[in-house]
Amino acid sequence: MTDKQNIERIMAYMKDFPPSLHSYNRLEEAMKNPYSEIRIIHNIIEEDRYISVKILRTVNSQAYHLESKINTISQAIFKLGINEIKNLYLLFSIIKEFDNYIPKRDFSIHDFWEHAFAVGVISRILGKTIGLRNLEDFFFEVVIHDLPRLVYNIFIPCDFSASEDITGAKHISLMENETKEYNLFHTYFLDFLTNKWTFPERFVNVLKYYSIGLIDGKKDYLVGSVHLAHDLAHILKLGCSEENPIPEPNISIWNYMHLTSEIFFNTYPNITKDFNCSASILKIA
Repeated sequence: MTDKQNIERIMAYMKDFPPSLHSYNRLEEAMKNPYSEIRIIHNIIEEDRYISVKILRTVNSQAYHLESKINTISQAIFKLGINEIKNLYLLFSIIKEFDNYIPKRDFSIHDFWEHAFAVGVISRILGKTIGLRNLEDFFFEVVIHDLPRLVYNIFIPCDFSASEDITGAKHISLMENETKEYNLFHTYFLDFLTNKWTFPERFVNVLKYYSIGLIDGKKDYLVGSVHLAHDLAHILKLGCSEENPIPEPNISIWNYMHLTSEIFFNTYPNITKDFNCSASILKIA
């Protein structure tokens, strides 16, 4: 099958993606308007109780480690900044929209998001350990890191199921298999997604490079943190990543981030505590 035929096949599968996210589009337009008041942005977010509750639960969770409780969306905007609240709004808009889909194979969307939140928690802890700054800005980028796999399971179930069978038979990781079998899909998907939604560059880098942990062979502490956190979440069985066998972390990343086994054992209690707290956010309707 030619590249052109493959792209046409992908487009046919993807005709219903991405979700419309009308409310998010309204929020983005309001934020682009230099004359918009915080009150207007606050009201748009408050219109959707599901999302506003999730945002407040998240900013008050261990994911952000804020010193004082946030009671309103306006306070959250003041404390974390309007862009981070916009990112959280987009995150929960995506979660809400995907809840409307029923995967055509044995795949749990809830377990997928639990795993994604676990990666967010572990990345934050690794980042804090090595002294990264502005960790509050990384939650959205990290949690959405594996979005293509969710899309595969909903929109391209037959192909993805076959891919997993190949993975298990050859004893190679799902990420390695995707790299070999789905280069064209990933390229198309990333172009397709970034044309539909506006993402910061650091998020696009996470989406493109987390499975490798390097950006074109160069160090990047956020991408490296996500790479290691993804594997650690899998090893610790936090959520369900459905990878088999367990992927082996890139040792060069472990080394350039100056991580040791003692760091892992020392942070394990915080990882489980923060994960349980963050995962509970998904259970609040």
